[in-house]
Amino acid sequence: MKNDSLTRYVQIHASLLKEKAALESRLTQINKALAVGAATTSQPVAAAPVKTAAKAPAPVLRKKRAGRRRANNELTLLQAMTKAMGANALTKPDIRKGVEEAGYKFTGSDPMNSINVKLYTKGLFKKHPGGKFSVIK
Repeated sequence: MKNDSLTRYVQIHASLLKEKAALESRLTQINKALAVGAATTSQPVAAAPVKTAAKAPAPVLRKKRAGRRRANNELTLLQAMTKAMGANALTKPDIRKGVEEAGYKFTGSDPMNSINVKLYTKGLFKKHPGGKFSVIK
């Protein structure tokens, strides 16, 4: 298999070198023909006009929106969740209630998204039947 790949590479490389030489030879012939054509006429050969692409419209500048400010929480979300759960297994709504009671402030529009990220991060929480979660110790 390795020999086949190497042989194929060598063949392709040689083929590309031949093609390069042929193209260079053809380009030399074209340059000579253009030089002869320009020398026989008394007027300089004008280059054909090059069409340029239409200018792209200027980008629309948008006003920066005021970003959400981070809440100044004393605890991280993970700390607040473990504090709210303690040794008990809780459902998601109970966890959210406990986290908010612990003083954690959410800045997102859907706090359950943040809680779900932590709940389903491997190695942090254990899922129990009935949709309950507990802290892995």
